[in-house]
Amino acid sequence: MTRGKRNAGGNITAAFGADLFAQGVTVVPNLLLRYYRALGLDERELCLLLQIMRLMISEGVPLPTASLLAAEMTLDEDEIKEKLVSLRDRGFLTIKHYYDEKEDKVKNTFGLEGLFLKISDLWAEEKMREHTRAEAIMEKRRQKAQEDERTALYQVFEGEFGTPLTQLQLEQIHKWLEEDGHSPEVIVEALRRAVLQGKRNFRYIDSILLEWKRNNLRTVEDINRFEANYRRRIRKGSRPAGERDDGEQEEKRRAIKLLYYN
Repeated sequence: MTRGKRNAGGNITAAFGADLFAQGVTVVPNLLLRYYRALGLDERELCLLLQIMRLMISEGVPLPTASLLAAEMTLDEDEIKEKLVSLRDRGFLTIKHYYDEKEDKVKNTFGLEGLFLKISDLWAEEKMREHTRAEAIMEKRRQKAQEDERTALYQVFEGEFGTPLTQLQLEQIHKWLEEDGHSPEVIVEALRRAVLQGKRNFRYIDSILLEWKRNNLRTVEDINRFEANYRRRIRKGSRPAGERDDGEQEEKRRAIKLLYYN
């Protein structure tokens, strides 16, 4: 007897499970659940919209009536009519026309485009806020990294010069970075070469950076490559195309040699 009841219960459970899937599933957009309050909808209006979606999608009813909706909800027919008018006036629902090929006639259906358009607007606003916040965070981090990098650069100069930098020296470094577009690495490289020459002065460093800028050398790798090519040309006794052997070019070669090799 107990076994029979267990089997009967099992059969009922299995039948319910089978019918649960056979009846289908109504997919509710999470964004609708997330934004309905921001849209100005209350829980009864949300439930009404969900019932309309279910009847349209799962039951194939293009225009559920107030009486049909009342049979599915705790609201009476008059309350549903009132809410349908309110949803229509606020742009959440529309009445659209479509052509039914089987019956060869034009029919009415609810349109939910207004609802989803309002949801998409809120979604876009939220994404824009997230983007703005992310940009602000990234900019703050970039500025912090730039400040740290600049502080480290100042410390390198002060370590080599043995004294705190003056305001004019700080402004000169700022000019190299902001106006001339040199990277901290390139500026340190120019400082290193000046120190090797025993010329710890900003004018000499500036002359090195100016020469590199004229030759569009933006990285230490560019500088090393440029110098390697220059040394190869010197060994081969060749000159770059179009270079004239006059006083101006000779002076330029002496300047490059001074900057790079002495």
